[in-house]
Amino acid sequence: MKRIAVWALLCAICWAIWAPGAAAQSAGVYATIDGGNANRVHLRASPSVQADSKGLYFTGTQVFCSQGVSQGWTRVIIGAEEGYMMTSYLRTGDAALDVQPDQPQGVVRAPGFVNLRSSPSLDAQVLARLQDGDRATLLGETAGHWYYCAADGIMGYIKADYVALPSSASGTDSGAAAPNPHSATETIDPAGACVLYIAASGCTVNVVPTDEALVSCRYDAGALRLSHETAQDVQQLTVQPRDGASADAVATLCVPRSAYRQVVLDVKSGEASLASGLQCPSTVYGANARLSLTLASDSVHGYTLHLTGSLCVFGIGETAQDYGILVENISGSSLALTGGLPAYQPGAASYAFTSGTGQAQIHVTGLINSELDFLFVRS
Repeated sequence: MKRIAVWALLCAICWAIWAPGAAAQSAGVYATIDGGNANRVHLRASPSVQADSKGLYFTGTQVFCSQGVSQGWTRVIIGAEEGYMMTSYLRTGDAALDVQPDQPQGVVRAPGFVNLRSSPSLDAQVLARLQDGDRATLLGETAGHWYYCAADGIMGYIKADYVALPSSASGTDSGAAAPNPHSATETIDPAGACVLYIAASGCTVNVVPTDEALVSCRYDAGALRLSHETAQDVQQLTVQPRDGASADAVATLCVPRSAYRQVVLDVKSGEASLASGLQCPSTVYGANARLSLTLASDSVHGYTLHLTGSLCVFGIGETAQDYGILVENISGSSLALTGGLPAYQPGAASYAFTSGTGQAQIHVTGLINSELDFLFVRS
């Protein structure tokens, strides 16, 4: 027994001496990407150049090596993504200080708002909302076409469709991201129709006014189906995902400003934005949808909305004078108002406010299990 006790004590002493060194050896370290002649490096699903790429990340972007730096390949964490990078493209210690960042400034190009999310998913938490023209430092792009970026000190993800990149570059270790071979553009003649009815489900649709005479539809034909028909005075345009397609697929519809007397946007289980500038009233239906809408400061045409299980951010031009807000049939919902607008009394079934003549009316006929946020924006 005495020998066993002495042996146990020796083991404990050895562990006390050895364990701190072992912990330090396996502790994670930060490293900086250095792509050399190219300015982006692949994040791979496994430690092989044949493995699927999970994204391309710019020189100067910092990664966390949770298991330390290894020979050949190192396991890294970048934002919400995890995978492998070739160790030869990672710099640590003093060598990291010598890396010259090559991270471009992207410019947000979208009507209304763009959500900066905590991970590359439509279901991820919204960290901030960026407006058209805002800038973000691009740190990388995921295989699902989301930019990992920093904007106003917040790091998160924005859909690449909403960001203009000043210049492109190829990635290292073979196989740089290629343009989408399924990208398509269709034009549609309004043909005298009075109403444009846009039905979208399971995808993202951005509606942008244009001075052109025809409706222009840009979309990923490999992920989305687009169809249109005209019956009497109504022209219907339907956008829906193909079987097995990602919900991240985006369609951008450029609509002539004065071609229609009314534009209707009907969104189910998807995301949509509608920019100001159409010279007609707009009607928006949202069911389990995320919506971004804008009323310009000088707009004389209003909106009619009906929301169920949806989130809607409504931007009003900061110098708007003549507009009104009427929200009816509020049930199980929240209504947030900023910029000096009178507060909504929780539990009330309706809300009303008028500025000036109230010419441009925002009429919400139903707000059911939804969140509606009004705020003032540059326009």
